[in-house]
Amino acid sequence: MNNPPSLPTEDFPQDRDTWFHKAANYAVSAPLFTMGAGLLLGATAVPDPAKRIIGLAGGIALLTAIPAGIVALIGISRHGPARLLWKGLIGLGLSVLFIAMAIPAFLKVRQNALANGFAQGVNSKAPRMIDQVTRLDRAQARGDGAVVIYETILSFEVTDANRSAWRVKVRPALRAQVEKSETMNAVRKGLPVIFNFSDKNGAFIDEVGFGPEDYPPNGAVPKAGDAKR
Repeated sequence: MNNPPSLPTEDFPQDRDTWFHKAANYAVSAPLFTMGAGLLLGATAVPDPAKRIIGLAGGIALLTAIPAGIVALIGISRHGPARLLWKGLIGLGLSVLFIAMAIPAFLKVRQNALANGFAQGVNSKAPRMIDQVTRLDRAQARGDGAVVIYETILSFEVTDANRSAWRVKVRPALRAQVEKSETMNAVRKGLPVIFNFSDKNGAFIDEVGFGPEDYPPNGAVPKAGDAKR
């Protein structure tokens, strides 16, 4: 009497070394690598070139983990959910989460790099006379991504009485000056530029800031009183 054929113990093939499973392993490992790299950078004194390399590697790992997770999920219909479903979902979820968390940090780094580059360009030509009474002393990039340009009015001595009159006279002229200068290129790129004025004795006069919102793309320039303090 012939024995009946044995029934399969599961509905899917037993192969666990397919490209779908390799993609699942990569999808769940890449975010963990990126997290470990971030902890390493924060806990140790790593040279700047190494930081850039590690950061670039982490970014590439996250970006490639997303399609790897999708590939893993596609393989479920053929190989079943074991070792594919949870790895694919966790890999996708962590990668998207880490990328979303990294975007603000990336934008801040980009803004600070733009500010530092602009300040260095100004300082390479400073100090210098802008006109007969105004001296550009220096520029400084702030941690918030803005640049402060320090200028001295050599023909002016500030008092409480004349400070208001000085503001009324200078602010409109300063706005027009910014619009026609190289500073405008930086403002258009999203860089806030703040002018800090001192009198001939080094006493503070006023501080006037401009940003992209002060120079709309359509060319409609706001009133001088709208400039940021």
